[in-house]
Amino acid sequence: MRDDTSEREERKATIWRFVHHFCGVMKELDSAHPITVGVANVATLAHVETHVDVLSYHDYLPTRAAIRAQIDDGLRVAKANQKPIFISELACLARANPYDVTLEICQEAGIGWYLWELMIGRSRWRDIHGVVYPDGTVRDPSIVAAIQGFFRRRGSDMIPPAVDKEGAATRVLGQAKAWLGTREGDYVQGTALLETIANLLEAGEHVPMSSPPSARVLALAGAEDNGSNRAELVRLLVLWSEKLAAASS
Repeated sequence: MRDDTSEREERKATIWRFVHHFCGVMKELDSAHPITVGVANVATLAHVETHVDVLSYHDYLPTRAAIRAQIDDGLRVAKANQKPIFISELACLARANPYDVTLEICQEAGIGWYLWELMIGRSRWRDIHGVVYPDGTVRDPSIVAAIQGFFRRRGSDMIPPAVDKEGAATRVLGQAKAWLGTREGDYVQGTALLETIANLLEAGEHVPMSSPPSARVLALAGAEDNGSNRAELVRLLVLWSEKLAAASS
């Protein structure tokens, strides 16, 4: 039986011979345009640095320190080779590599990037990659803001939202309690109260936005007034009223 390690190394060597060959082919076909090969990390750049015009690597590291350390290593490799460098893949929700975090570090370090990927389509990666749905809506506005160079403040001087500063939370909680106390409250009025509570929770960032409460409100508001929808309306009014009361206390 062959040693798995040696067989694995042989496969890797075959892959790199393939890559080097086609780098040469591309240069023969078009010597005017620069070429790059996006490798898995900075450590792998050694396999391609003499074969490409532009260095590029992927970064899906899980901490700010690790991302920045790899960028610094990449910049040193680029300087040693006198070649430009950029990150040709970054940001993955399932690898603790959020778009806004990694893009902020790239901006601080002054390195170019190409995110993976823009669209949320039919790819099998759509639940962990992608920014924009086909209709133009987005997964998370903070990603779009980060692309434009705006990042969440994370310092100790952050100003937390005060959703009851003008009494809106207190008022809607009283109105929701009164609606819940009636035997058959108006369905439209109930969904309006639920929407107000949802908006305050979302505006104050008191709920996860992977499943926005407002999305559930819209579904209920557009649904028929029947027993099951009314029961769900009551359940959410009670649940979210408790959340808002805790958040605004």
